[in-house]
Amino acid sequence: MRLLGVSTILASGVVVGAFGYVAMTHPDTPLPPAWNPSVLLSISESPNLLTGWKLRRAAADVETSLAAMPDAETKLLPPISDGPNCGIDPRVSHSSVGSTAIAPVETTCAVALRLAMWERHTLQPAAVRIFGENVTRIEHFSSYSCREIRTEDGSGGRMSLHATAKAIDINSFELTSGRRLSIFAG
Repeated sequence: MRLLGVSTILASGVVVGAFGYVAMTHPDTPLPPAWNPSVLLSISESPNLLTGWKLRRAAADVETSLAAMPDAETKLLPPISDGPNCGIDPRVSHSSVGSTAIAPVETTCAVALRLAMWERHTLQPAAVRIFGENVTRIEHFSSYSCREIRTEDGSGGRMSLHATAKAIDINSFELTSGRRLSIFAG
């Protein structure tokens, strides 16, 4: 009797899984693209519970990452290596995110993609809410720098995320009115 219960549960799981697969992949699926796990990330879609998963999936693949940012000026470049702990692979040159210019930066596809998502879904809405206008330009210090983490005592002994271009240091923004907002006081 107990074996029949396990078999019934497994069969039900297979049926539900098959139904779910067809519901996601059928051309007439009722699932909106943003909520369909089989559809790749698009930065134009509003974030939801699947966005983090779709973002990680896109960031892990160069072509998928670039395809998710159709409005960004991003060019794929040959990888670079500066020794065993430093380099950029995959390496892109990134100079705009949607309608926002960014000082040209060489970084990874994943950082460019995350920057594009942040610009569209966090930065621009916050700028409009707080200042009543859009950001037109993002300035930065850099993304790639083959260096160790810096501490109050000097070198930290561990490589910085900048050593593999997995970080970017933003320093200011320019609004539609021309007003410049610096992150640093002084």
